[in-house]
Amino acid sequence: MKKITAIILSILLSICFINCNTKSAIEKEVEAAKEQCPQFIEAGVTWTDIVYHNNTVTYTYTVDEDIYNIDDLILVKDLIKENLINELQNVDDSNFKLFKRLVIEENANIEYKYVGNQTNLSMSIIILPSQLSNPY
Repeated sequence: MKKITAIILSILLSICFINCNTKSAIEKEVEAAKEQCPQFIEAGVTWTDIVYHNNTVTYTYTVDEDIYNIDDLILVKDLIKENLINELQNVDDSNFKLFKRLVIEENANIEYKYVGNQTNLSMSIIILPSQLSNPY
């Protein structure tokens, strides 16, 4: 009986070890994308990090406050969000289409976080998976 119990315990621990160490497809994609950071996006904006935590993929951008004022970005946050959603719905890049599909399947959010390089003030935009699907 002790031998059977030991075998069952061994199997359960193996299953737990495999499951606990298996990364989701999103986590793997985020790790691969992270290798591209930092990346110049446009004058005054650099993509500096990407993480997956609490079912949210967070893209962090550092904003040069000599060019952009974070307070001004906050004022047009809704317009920025609308533009981001439109871009995400109509993306042509096959790699990002795959990533977008994974996000939708996992019901994960995407957060775009903009951080000022001088004040460290930030603005975040959260996009829900339901907003990623093009309604057309």
